[in-house]
Amino acid sequence: MPTELVRGDVFFWQSLQAAVIFFAVPIALIFNAFLDRFITGFTMGAVKG
Repeated sequence: MPTELVRGDVFFWQSLQAAVIFFAVPIALIFNAFLDRFITGFTMGAVKG
């Protein structure tokens, strides 16, 4: 967490929430785009044969 967004017991919630959205949305989009590959990889690794 960037220290300039927290000053003592005062939190700058708008900036913190914007930073979380800024980093979480691309990760969620990439995860959803490759979800079928993740599931295929998990199931191929779990099957013996």
